[in-house]
Amino acid sequence: MMCSHSSIDKNEHFQAIPSQNIASCLPRDKLASLMNNLFCCIGRPNSLSLRNQLFNEKMIGKSVKCEPYVSYHVEDYTNSNIIVFVQDPLMRFLDAYIEKCTMAGQNQTSPRKSSSCFGCKDSLKCTLERLYAKLRMIAQSDIRYYEEAPQDNEDVLIYPLSCYCNFKKSSLRKMTVIRLEEESESLASAELAEFFNSRRVSQNSMVGVFRSVDDMLSQLTQTHSKTKKVLKEEMQKDPYLLSLFSKIFHHDYQLFGFTLQIKPLEEYS
Repeated sequence: MMCSHSSIDKNEHFQAIPSQNIASCLPRDKLASLMNNLFCCIGRPNSLSLRNQLFNEKMIGKSVKCEPYVSYHVEDYTNSNIIVFVQDPLMRFLDAYIEKCTMAGQNQTSPRKSSSCFGCKDSLKCTLERLYAKLRMIAQSDIRYYEEAPQDNEDVLIYPLSCYCNFKKSSLRKMTVIRLEEESESLASAELAEFFNSRRVSQNSMVGVFRSVDDMLSQLTQTHSKTKKVLKEEMQKDPYLLSLFSKIFHHDYQLFGFTLQIKPLEEYS
């Protein structure tokens, strides 16, 4: 269980809108950027130009900084007032791997191409092995390591989701959790509307935003689909790679209730 007991980032902050008494965990991935922008928009509900800026295909995976939301520690908010996006672990890993390893490795002008992905560039086997070794080292370290050791901004995007936010089953039961399944269209608008409406966030200006979130989530599932297929086939053909991935992300699957959709090829025969 790579990150089942302690969070890599002990100082992980939650974005919050204090006036509405609502917050969200923002682990480092594309869904965090989407939630960040959603909170930004809720904080300025009358800004049509801001909504148009934040919710279009060019902003997938990108976030902006704006007031009035601020950063708070999770203990400042009750779990029932926290909303989070969680992504299928395989899809989340492949998204990060493609952008931070495969694409960075192909970009000869990238200043980080030699250090990204634990120095593995675009080797899936190398990346999984070094990620596994790094997480085992973290799991065996004392609390000072978590709090003081700098984390590489490129590599942490590949870490399991359960490494962030001190997620626990007991707290997740009370949070509003919107799950994005692999290769499926998540209709988050209804869940978003229910959560924010119950906390008296004006709905008149947000309906279009929630629908835009649906569109962006749908696009996110389809991004790099051909490359993802190739990588999944590589994992299927190599039981070692699949076993390594399962060990690293076991707790994510257990914690968030996802099911690993790929198995070794021999199990299909």
